[in-house]
Amino acid sequence: MDIIGKDTKKSKLTKKKIITLSVGVLLMLLVGALFGHRLFEDRAVKSSQYQAVFLSNGQVYFGKLSDVDEPYVKLTNVYYPLAQQNQVAGTTNGTGTSGQTQIIKLGGEMHGPEDQMNIPRSNILFWENLKDSGQVVQIIKGKKQ
Repeated sequence: MDIIGKDTKKSKLTKKKIITLSVGVLLMLLVGALFGHRLFEDRAVKSSQYQAVFLSNGQVYFGKLSDVDEPYVKLTNVYYPLAQQNQVAGTTNGTGTSGQTQIIKLGGEMHGPEDQMNIPRSNILFWENLKDSGQVVQIIKGKKQ
């Protein structure tokens, strides 16, 4: 009977170890699933560069993107394009319009917003890291001087 009794105790200990190990692995997988995407998204944002953020309403903003894993992402050092219509000659009736786009710094508007936007993540279609050599970044850098 001694041998059978020892085997039963040994198998109970082994079952406890297996259950404990299984629960531990499941917890690690759960934590990884909940927070793993954060690590990927945070690394995808190149904090030394500007980003373009494209919204579901057709607007686009340029700036420094952070908190991309939160319900509201943060965009600082914000700029946005503003199209202007100019009258030009050369159309069949002698006049027409030609579009010219400016990059405007957020903050000078009549309502005086701070230079930060908190954008609902659900309103963002996509975002891109911008190259320093791109026109938008060159214009932004020129405005800072």
